[in-house]
Amino acid sequence: HKGRVLIEITDDGAGIDPVRIAGKAVEMGLITEQQANEFTDEQLYELIFEPGFTTAEKATKDAGRGAGLDAVRDEISSIGGNIFVKSQRNRGTTFIIDVPLSIAVIKALLCNVAGKNVAIPSSLIDKLVQANHDQIKQVSGKPHFLWEDDLVPVYDIGEVIYNTPSQTDGTVNLILCKLGSRSVALQVERFFRETEVVVKTFWSPWEIRTVSGATILGDGSLALILDPFETIKLASIRH
Repeated sequence: HKGRVLIEITDDGAGIDPVRIAGKAVEMGLITEQQANEFTDEQLYELIFEPGFTTAEKATKDAGRGAGLDAVRDEISSIGGNIFVKSQRNRGTTFIIDVPLSIAVIKALLCNVAGKNVAIPSSLIDKLVQANHDQIKQVSGKPHFLWEDDLVPVYDIGEVIYNTPSQTDGTVNLILCKLGSRSVALQVERFFRETEVVVKTFWSPWEIRTVSGATILGDGSLALILDPFETIKLASIRH
């Protein structure tokens, strides 16, 4: 659909009762009695997305608190999408979610860098290593790690991006990556887990080449998705 994805969620229940929607909307002051009589069913269905709207008679832990479809629409709108509803009495209801195709889901490794959450695309990761300090060798004044009979450069992400060297507790946490024909080791403070993340466009008034996007984690916190290629470029420029 011209760069967009349509997701349909359908049930075979009783459908939405437009008369009940109209009555509740009038009671809440969302529309007038005259509008309730003039609105089409489709216009009445749109009212279920109004903040605080609910047809529940009593509030429970799951319903009637007015925290519902308005929050869903706001979340979908935040990623450039929209949500619509179609319903037939005694036939069921269909919600149609329209979102940009550019929203991607990728596997990424979540880790901690300078006290902040970051994600690194799993497709670029070859291996995770907890190295001892004596396994890090200085070559021309720069740290290297012996990997597969080859000394590969070590880049401390915290130092490169945040100007804050990673804290270590006796081991050095390294993410070994194959970037094209080149092998590198990215140092982080902690590994968390590999998971699927939704990539959202990262907007900033400044151009941040080392960040390819951002994702919202399960606890609501933000994690920047790093671009290892650009991170290495930045490190090379600084050194």
